[in-house]
Parts: sequence; structure tokens; C-alpha cells
Amino acid sequence: MTYNSNSKNSGSSSSNDSSSSMSGNNNNRVRKSQVSLSDKDQKAKARILRNRAAAQESRDKKRRYVADLEECNQQLAQENKTIHERMQWLEAQNAFLQAQLAALLGSKNSSSLTFGTDGFCDSARIAKRISVIIWP
Repeated sequence: MTYNSNSKNSGSSSSNDSSSSMSGNNNNRVRKSQVSLSDKDQKAKARILRNRAAAQESRDKKRRYVADLEECNQQLAQENKTIHERMQWLEAQNAFLQAQLAALLGSKNSSSLTFGTDGFCDSARIAKRISVIIWP
């Protein structure tokens, strides 16, 4: 019987050992799951922070891009305005020169022009007179 009681005792102690080791494993499992949850939370927080930083960088990049576009737009608008003013001036100058040319040609036709035998006047002489009048 002693053998049975010892075996019983050892059986009960071994069952206590196994239950204590089992509860130790459960504690380890809880700790591992808590650690893994903690790691998951930290990873998720790190990912969220990286995402926020990337989103802010994207917004800043877009702001710089829009600012560059606005600056380019202003420069092109100024250049367009300058070219438009120059075009208007050139059109006015062209109209003035055409009026002068018409007046000169009208006065030349009424004055005595010497025509050659082929019916054309001396173009070099007319061009010289026009250049003296137009370009002082």
C-alpha cells in the first residue's frame, strides 16, 4: 500500500506539476498574445504615422506644384500682355505705313513719272524716295 500511496502521492504531485506547468504555459500564452498585440499595436501606430507623414508630404508637394503653376501662369499672362501690346503697336504702325505708301503712290501717279519703253518706272528711284520719306 505504501507503494500505492506513494504512487498516488507522486501521481498527485505530478498532476500538480503538470497543472502548474500548464498554467505557466497559459500565462506564457497570455503574455505572448499580449506582447503580440502590443507589437501589432506598435506596428499599426508606426504604419499610421508613416501614412500621415506620406500624406503630408503629398499635400506639400501638391501645394508646391500649384504654386509653381500659378507663377508660370502669371509669367505667361505678362508675356501674353506684352506681345499683345507689341502686336497692336505693329498693326498701328503698319496701318500708318500703308497710308503713307498709298499717299506716296497716289502723288507719284499724279506727278510726272518717267516710264521706260516697257511701261515700268525706275523702281530703284521710287524705292529711294520712299525710304527717305519713311525712314528719316
